[in-house]
Amino acid sequence: MGEKKVGDVATKSPRRVRTCKKKSIVDFHVNETTKSDAGRPADYSFQRCKELRETGPEFANTSRLGKVERDANNKYLTKALWLNNNYIKHINNIDLMVNSVMAFPERLAYLDLSNNNIVGIDDDLFKFPNISVLYLHFNKLKNLGDILKLRQLKKLHNLTIFGNPICEDRSLGNLRAIICQLIPQLKKLDHNGITKLERETPISPYAVKFLESWSKDRRKEDASKRGMDHHRQAMDHPKMCRPLCNCSCSCNI
Repeated sequence: MGEKKVGDVATKSPRRVRTCKKKSIVDFHVNETTKSDAGRPADYSFQRCKELRETGPEFANTSRLGKVERDANNKYLTKALWLNNNYIKHINNIDLMVNSVMAFPERLAYLDLSNNNIVGIDDDLFKFPNISVLYLHFNKLKNLGDILKLRQLKKLHNLTIFGNPICEDRSLGNLRAIICQLIPQLKKLDHNGITKLERETPISPYAVKFLESWSKDRRKEDASKRGMDHHRQAMDHPKMCRPLCNCSCSCNI
């Protein structure tokens, strides 16, 4: 095989030589941002904490997960924060707490606030729009409006609320269907995947009336906030805002 006869002389056919192209080498450079994506959670659970305030990494737990990497400013390289099993009642000032312990607070994606005494959802939570996993089970949430505020977290796909008083409110009917329909970005609720049928399940008449009233109140609040923002601008720049400000206040604009 592989021989050709030319007259009486047998000659071997030339072999084909395969040439391999050199593959370019990719430099997977590890920086602080990539470290934070893969970093262990900052663990502030089981500390009998009653309110959120500025703190330091030295107060975090290290016994369960070990040490979490820190940057040059001694802040954690992580995007996950555990605040579960404390006595927290209000989550206002959560931004102060997160900013004081995380190197990249804007990258906060996983937040565990379960097993606390939280009674409402404060707007400070929405300063972290990258939250995708939020655990709120076993708290003191009673108002459906607080749950619906979470629509503002556009990347939220995993939420827990079981063990809250609102789950016992029979007047709302199918609470799971309400949340699935009105927070459409969710993929999991209470550790269970959301089905297409749940998104299409009719909600109770009481819930419909509540949602209409809640939406109206939210529009009023938003309009009031816009008015206050403009009023502040008018106080700071009276000449610029003179033709726009119609408020009956002491700014005389």
